[in-house]
Amino acid sequence: VVLDLNIYQKEAIQNALKNELFLIHGPFGTGKTTVLVYLILELIKKGKKILVTADSNAAVDNIVEKLSKYTQNFVRIGNPSKIMEKSDILKYSLEEVIKKEELFRKIK
Repeated sequence: VVLDLNIYQKEAIQNALKNELFLIHGPFGTGKTTVLVYLILELIKKGKKILVTADSNAAVDNIVEKLSKYTQNFVRIGNPSKIMEKSDILKYSLEEVIKKEELFRKIK
């Protein structure tokens, strides 16, 4: 995945990949979501399992929306009624993913 990153974003990615735990914090519009998506994709390539959290459902939805352009190998956990209605994000919710499982269909 090739994303247009500035020097600060590249530095944040390099530091995050070197550490077990890393915090990305900054003001609106600084590219945090882009950095997170890049990191998530890199960690997925390395076979890592990742938990991404945010302070709002909208922030999680923004990450899901950007991430879904590159992979569908994730699940959006949370109350489906809090997921952005106008988007295609609902299909990544835990409830929707479970409905696609064969065992769920047999039990239903």
